[in-house]
Amino acid sequence: NSQFASNNVAAKIGVKPFDNHLFKLQYQNNWATDVGIPGGAAFPGPAEARYTDIGRQLLATSYEIKNIGDRLSSLEIRYFTQYINRDVEMIPNAVTIVPLPTGEQHITPELIVPIGNHLTHGAQLQSNWDLGEHNSLIAGVDFWSRKITTERTKFIKVEVLNGSGAIVKTNELERGETPIPESTFGSTGVFIQDETQLFNENLRLIVGGRMDLIRVQNATGYDIDYLVVNGVMNDPPPNQRITFEEGVEHNISWSANAGLVQKLSVDTDLSFTLSRSFRAASLEERFKYIDLGNFVRLGDPGLQPESAYSADLGLRIWKKKFNLQADVFVNSISNMIVETPGEFIYTLNTGPLEGSTDTIPALINANVSKALLYGFDFGMQYNVWSRLVVYASGAYVRGLDTEEDV
Repeated sequence: NSQFASNNVAAKIGVKPFDNHLFKLQYQNNWATDVGIPGGAAFPGPAEARYTDIGRQLLATSYEIKNIGDRLSSLEIRYFTQYINRDVEMIPNAVTIVPLPTGEQHITPELIVPIGNHLTHGAQLQSNWDLGEHNSLIAGVDFWSRKITTERTKFIKVEVLNGSGAIVKTNELERGETPIPESTFGSTGVFIQDETQLFNENLRLIVGGRMDLIRVQNATGYDIDYLVVNGVMNDPPPNQRITFEEGVEHNISWSANAGLVQKLSVDTDLSFTLSRSFRAASLEERFKYIDLGNFVRLGDPGLQPESAYSADLGLRIWKKKFNLQADVFVNSISNMIVETPGEFIYTLNTGPLEGSTDTIPALINANVSKALLYGFDFGMQYNVWSRLVVYASGAYVRGLDTEEDV
């Protein structure tokens, strides 16, 4: 199941309305229908899955002014908006047998239709400065926001069998779900980077950093939105769970880097970099809810950003017939996001037990681990003679869980 048919349209235009002014606009539209999804762990056995419709639309524009002053070399503002939709069709082709006191029950998901829509837009203002003959500075601010809406419809056949195996009753169910509650991830950041050349341009020093204010907002999530049994709507659906309460989360994250590039000779450079980085949890990691029957896999809206401190020492050689790039590195990561065993405490929103809570086992995303990664990598090429070039590359990485000492 790996077929696809896709269409792509792209257009770009640039206009110079005045001297040193440049306006650019681009549009992209990629879409496809009947895209097969090959089998694997997510779709085992005889299951079938495909995208009935998948597409991406992008509109981006920018306006740049150059040579504004003696120090300010350019100022540019950019804006983009992107929309992605994914419509999926899954046919599980599997039957779950549930024992009953009078026989058994066969539950057959006949069709599952998940839909996901992702809307992202952002803007950036960037300035480039020439502070001296050997010093340049980049500074700016940016904003971007991503909104996700999802829905999933399951069509299920339930056959009730008596002790002799005869079907005594058949129920056709339509179950409406929201895999990830409607949520928005917004980030506002400031950034700066300075590059200085020293000692007759034999040493280059680069320092930079940025700070981001992150805001995540979500609507209330339920594990079932509606239930239709044999054409009759059950409103409200029985024993509806609240998976995620409506809420807002805020994070402050920062990153920084400092690097040196030393020219050892005309064709050899040595580099050294220190950096601090972060990765904020995605909407999928925060609001994941996968019900596997006897337990669930669950996100956490309050996940903190992962952070890392790293160092890298590199050697670059560019000769007429021989090139080499080699690095050794170490990376210390904290607040790693991993799944940990726990309990999902949920509240019933409908039914005779409305307002009561219960628990089921769960694998929950959490900031729990620290890790240390270190190793090396290299790549080289050698021109043996004019028509033959030999390439080679290699890498080694070792990871340690520093909390568990493994």
